[in-house]
Amino acid sequence: AFQADFQTIEKELQEYIRRDALPTQLAPSDRQAGSYANQQAEPLTEAEALFYLGDLLLHINRTGDAEAYFGRAIALEPDLVTVQGALGMLRVRQNRLAEAKRHLQRAARSPNYLVHFYYAYVLSQEEAGGNQSAREYTPEKAAAIRAALKKSLDLAPDYADSHVRSQAQAMLAQFTSGEEAAPASDAALSKPDSGQSYVWERPPSTDSSNPVSSNNTAGGERIRGLLTRIVCAGAGTTLFVKVGERMLKLRGASLDRINFSSQVSTVKEISCGVRRPAVPVEVAYRPTHDLRGQFVGEVLTVEFVP
Repeated sequence: AFQADFQTIEKELQEYIRRDALPTQLAPSDRQAGSYANQQAEPLTEAEALFYLGDLLLHINRTGDAEAYFGRAIALEPDLVTVQGALGMLRVRQNRLAEAKRHLQRAARSPNYLVHFYYAYVLSQEEAGGNQSAREYTPEKAAAIRAALKKSLDLAPDYADSHVRSQAQAMLAQFTSGEEAAPASDAALSKPDSGQSYVWERPPSTDSSNPVSSNNTAGGERIRGLLTRIVCAGAGTTLFVKVGERMLKLRGASLDRINFSSQVSTVKEISCGVRRPAVPVEVAYRPTHDLRGQFVGEVLTVEFVP
């Protein structure tokens, strides 16, 4: 089904394990032991099976193969909510927002909170690229965005991605009636990403003579190296920066709270995960006295440099 031999699958699995980024979550449950005894198994339809195969492929970043499975599933069951939602979220990642909107609308009955969050994002980007303030949207558009965000938050389970939850709450605050005319923040209208990763897009600085303000780095130190990986867990992040032969770990807040800037036009997004290739950065940080020697400090600013 995956069009790969066992050697290829084993190699990909080993690479996944080597990333050392295995997020875990604890979900509270009020079920008692043995409460699953009365549950019954139901067979999957062929379309549902194709959806699950495509979803698995999507989670290992084989988007082309995933898209093919989703297409086959829709051909069999055009109204299958799960696959319509998955295709809609995939189209957002591909920046094909008009197609994403059509799929997400057909997934309106989905119990997946991410579907409604992505739909709100697509609606917010339809006019002027989402750069206008919240009150500049038509009342109908603003109401639709609010409804999608509220549904997303209502459906979100206790173990929902904290970054997505905070984005939804920030967007909802912007689109709540009676708000001021301040433009929606970068974090509130940032491009969502599926799974555990979080993507925040912002235009790079065009003025290379204007580095990160020293006011933001008072009492801190600077290092220059290669950013190789960003691990996102809960409300915080860990940045791995290679300086010479050393790999330094710096602790930071969530991505939308770290002050990023760029002197290069090639860096347009910041995401959790491995950076391939690694990118040159200058990091301002506040040194910490970590008794276990795991972290060298707290991130203040990160600047992408030539």
